[in-house]
Amino acid sequence: MYFIVIYLTAYFNWWLRKTEKNPILWFFGLSFSMFCSVFVFALVDIYFDNVIVSELLRRSFQALFLVVLAPWVFATFVSFKTWKDTRDQAYLNIKTDGSRAIQVKKLIKLGKKR
Repeated sequence: MYFIVIYLTAYFNWWLRKTEKNPILWFFGLSFSMFCSVFVFALVDIYFDNVIVSELLRRSFQALFLVVLAPWVFATFVSFKTWKDTRDQAYLNIKTDGSRAIQVKKLIKLGKKR
């Protein structure tokens, strides 16, 4: 169940990146992933309540779950922000280099005329 949640969240975030949807939809994806993580956390709690195991083992599984999933969700958010900033910067660089290229061509033409 845990891996299904990670897979669905990763696929949803990938789809939003690929289609470049607006940040509101991406925020929905992040909220969805957080909801799924809480849901799985509750399922683990219910499962271990029904199975006779020690309290320490149950808390260990929950802590492991939160330690693994919380940084993953945060890393997804940071990587999306970095990806978007990089894409925007690349666009600005292309735009700047394009104008420089036009200026260089004009200078070359000007040099040939002399």
